[in-house]
Amino acid sequence: MLIRLIANNTIGQWKNNSFLKVRKRLLTASLFGEAISAAKPSCRSRVGFLNKWQSYGAEKINTIHDHFGSKTTFMEPMRWGMDHEKFARYEYCQVTEQNVSETGIWLFPNKILGASPDGIIWADASETEVKGIIEIKCSWVARECDWETAVKNGKRPKWIKDDAGTNFDHNHFYYHQIQGQLFATEAKWCDLVTWTPKFVKIIRVYPDRWWYRQNIPVLKKFYREYLEPLVPKDQLPAITIKGIPHPVLCRDSTSCTLPRFDILMA
Repeated sequence: MLIRLIANNTIGQWKNNSFLKVRKRLLTASLFGEAISAAKPSCRSRVGFLNKWQSYGAEKINTIHDHFGSKTTFMEPMRWGMDHEKFARYEYCQVTEQNVSETGIWLFPNKILGASPDGIIWADASETEVKGIIEIKCSWVARECDWETAVKNGKRPKWIKDDAGTNFDHNHFYYHQIQGQLFATEAKWCDLVTWTPKFVKIIRVYPDRWWYRQNIPVLKKFYREYLEPLVPKDQLPAITIKGIPHPVLCRDSTSCTLPRFDILMA
């Protein structure tokens, strides 16, 4: 499948040029919550969101290319989270005994929406079915606290709804992000991993069909009306497969008449 091929060839995400090329044409799950808000007729910050969407990722790319080079307050939490994500993934694997694989960006069938979870758990060794995914959040605010201290001092991560650390706030933007990831990958569940050096909290989230019915049409309409005009015409649609009789791409143009993957990503 084309979607699986792109997911495989964009592993590494922000460190992978193919990921960057595909992602810049899409509305991705990390921005679903803000896009849903911006789509409301009463929204007064739509222009701000459109500006953010056009430049989104530049800060993260600069963070990777210039690791810990800048000491700005805005960038430091992002750098800290990126630097510690591998520790959170390792601890998750130790606690749950799950085997987590890297993955890239997964497109929705409409090819204008996408999602890139932090890890994927396959149902079996054949890697034909996704069992679960993970989304890692390294809490900058609570980085020096154990869980009890974080709760006591008002540093509990805002996306966690209760002091026990077992309930996810469905009104938080992260909920929209995870629902987008679930439906893009067709995973059965997502484990939200909230991590600091002193605690890890894991909340399992399941696909919300009501969320899908309510929000995917809104996101598609918003993309067509507001985001598509901002994308250069030579970059539309997000992925083009015209003339291909089946979703297979070739890397060797000397023995195949189908488009090469690296040309498609250009």
